[in-house]
Amino acid sequence: MNTLKIFFAAVLGAGLFASTASASIEVYNLPIHAQYYAGSTGIVKLRQRLQNRYGLQLNKYKLIKVKVVAKSKFKQGRARLMVNHNEQSRQRVTGGIYQGQAPASYHRFFLQNYTPNAGSPWQVHFNGNIKVKRIKVFLKRRPQALVFSPICIRKAELLSAKSKSCHTNTPKVRKIRLVGVKKTVKVKRVTVVFGNGSSMAIPLTGKLFSGQKKTYTLPSQRRVVNVIVKAKSGKIFGSRSRYQVQLGHR
Repeated sequence: MNTLKIFFAAVLGAGLFASTASASIEVYNLPIHAQYYAGSTGIVKLRQRLQNRYGLQLNKYKLIKVKVVAKSKFKQGRARLMVNHNEQSRQRVTGGIYQGQAPASYHRFFLQNYTPNAGSPWQVHFNGNIKVKRIKVFLKRRPQALVFSPICIRKAELLSAKSKSCHTNTPKVRKIRLVGVKKTVKVKRVTVVFGNGSSMAIPLTGKLFSGQKKTYTLPSQRRVVNVIVKAKSGKIFGSRSRYQVQLGHR
């Protein structure tokens, strides 16, 4: 009994892990409706079909692999995945056309893309007498680039360092940046306050010169509601120094 419990726990655990591991992969089905290709002219344009069927902005995705369901005459057909005019992988199509129309007569196989950062076109090339039933395309979203948005410009006091807040409500923040705007600023402390009320001091202290940028990367994306900077001007005479706080977010 204990052995059975351990077995089923292991099976369920493995299934849960597989589902979690593949959560970032998106799968799109392209029905080909048993289309017949003869000779070496059979080409399925994946990007065009994905855009027509799903309206995807494919510049935001990487092609990981495709799954092909097909069969060929005398099992002599070949399939190749071409990305940016370069062959990535090839497979023999072993399902036989003369084995009847049963689903079992179709061959199911994967074609892997080994250069997912390569550009277009994405195509599957068929060579031989091949009937294609379906192609599944496995895509992964490209990471979005960070956008830096200024949330405040503050003047530093001349005589003593004072804390000044920059209130915001920005989600998915990954980087905090200080930018010197005018003259030298002596930064004593920088504190970031998050949406759940917690806070942390970040190492952006020291002299900040005009035009200089200092950036800190948070351990993970967080909602930021306030950045508190304690600073003073580099000199006690003349006009006060200025600095800007920016947030890098997605």
